[in-house]
Amino acid sequence: MQTLEVLLTAAKIERKISDIYDIFRKTFNKDKTISSFWEVLVNEEEAHAGFLDAESVMLRLKPDIFGKAVVGAEILKDSLREMEELEMRVKRGVDQKEALSIALIIETEVVEKRYNKLIEIGDPYIKKVFADLNKKDDHVEKLVLAANKLGVKVKHG
Repeated sequence: MQTLEVLLTAAKIERKISDIYDIFRKTFNKDKTISSFWEVLVNEEEAHAGFLDAESVMLRLKPDIFGKAVVGAEILKDSLREMEELEMRVKRGVDQKEALSIALIIETEVVEKRYNKLIEIGDPYIKKVFADLNKKDDHVEKLVLAANKLGVKVKHG
């Protein structure tokens, strides 16, 4: 997968995660606190996608800035497919505990583990892009705190 495709696919994943969190926001809109919690995550995921879009623009302007990314397309393509399937699943309805469990899986399995694989195998600049994306927000910590309040068992942290 070429560097530009990596960035564009990752941006699609971030938007799909935002869509899932937006479903949660709408599902729990009767509780302002919970709805606001999900809205923060929606906005942060959109910001991640915007960051990747900006990096894509930079790559188009200066194609040599990223070097050559050596990334297997399947990591990101599988992640995007999984997020699309997950979106269809959550549209059928979830409770608060299930929503938090799903979000924790997204943030730990997709974002942390798979993006970290990109960091490990990519060109130094692409490594920096995904390292910056991973460290900008504390989604896992936010989700763990919310899960603890609702009594959702978490394996992370």
